[in-house]
Amino acid sequence: MWSGWIVIGMMGCVDEVGKDMENAVVEAPAAEAAAPADAADKSDGTVWYGSDALSIEALGAKVTATHPINFAQMTAQATTNADGQLSAIEYSIDMSDFTSDHPKLTEHLHNEDFFHTGMFPAASFKSTSVSAMPADADGNNAKVQGDLTIRGVTKTIEAMAKAGVEGDVMTATSKFKINRQDFEISYAGRADNLIQDNVVVTVNFVGSQTPPAAAAAAEGTEADAAAAEEAAPAEEKAEEAAPAEEKAE
Repeated sequence: MWSGWIVIGMMGCVDEVGKDMENAVVEAPAAEAAAPADAADKSDGTVWYGSDALSIEALGAKVTATHPINFAQMTAQATTNADGQLSAIEYSIDMSDFTSDHPKLTEHLHNEDFFHTGMFPAASFKSTSVSAMPADADGNNAKVQGDLTIRGVTKTIEAMAKAGVEGDVMTATSKFKINRQDFEISYAGRADNLIQDNVVVTVNFVGSQTPPAAAAAAEGTEADAAAAEEAAPAEEKAEEAAPAEEKAE
């Protein structure tokens, strides 16, 4: 027993993840509540589709180290009102495709001790209300409440977000803390290197008004055009060579 604590002391302990942040999970309402008076209006809004620049990261920790988790495959959509204020946001994450800072940890995170991705292949969030507010010291100008689902467990969370529109690009950033126990992820870790319960999630939404299918089609058209341009010189050379061959005959 003592040897384990001596090892931890020699390796050093990391601070609690998100220790200065409030937990984002709130009690789910018994009934749908009326929207706040200052809630952003979702009617007749502009829809923004997540681009390749969209990113979601989670930061967890054990006693001796922090570990980032990066999610590679996801879809997302946001809506802004006539004033350019965020009025809704949702995203879905393919839990079969993520990486951590160590291959063995990534493999462990996939099994039943953590995300159990074979049984729960997706995680998601969908806002239920968004309230606009004056920007705070960190630039956050919206309070977002919605349903977060991880490992088949859905909890209502509330988090601050910084959102805005510049030209033809809409961005929204939110950083919040959740307790993994709320989502039935209770693996404790080794006795001499226990896992912290708190996890900090960072969402960076970058979107355009072009639907994903249209964007993919446009990329395909551009690729075809580039291939045609590359092929053109070869065809021209072949045509130039033809008269010479005819003369030789």
